[in-house]
Amino acid sequence: ICRPFSLPEEYESAVERTVIVLRKLFPGVKIIFATIMPTTNPDTAGIRAYNEIVKKVAAKYDIPVDDLFATMHDKMVTYDRGDHLHLNDEGNTIAATQVAEAISCYL
Repeated sequence: ICRPFSLPEEYESAVERTVIVLRKLFPGVKIIFATIMPTTNPDTAGIRAYNEIVKKVAAKYDIPVDDLFATMHDKMVTYDRGDHLHLNDEGNTIAATQVAEAISCYL
């Protein structure tokens, strides 16, 4: 149960394949990545490692990254819904506002 859904090397391959498939199916589409948000667990090393993979693939394919991790990292305790993973309504508003700002220039 402690194992992530994908090991880092599997995750990198999956993210890269996603880019390739999206670009093949939807030529000219604008892709924007977002980082994985933190939990209330103070050990964020695993999430940070996966976010670095996202950033690496994004850089390779010139894809912008909306860094939700950076935005919410110091706020998770405040905006936790109570399950140590999901945001409450106010936290969702903060994250949604950032996402809207990140994509607005592409609409």
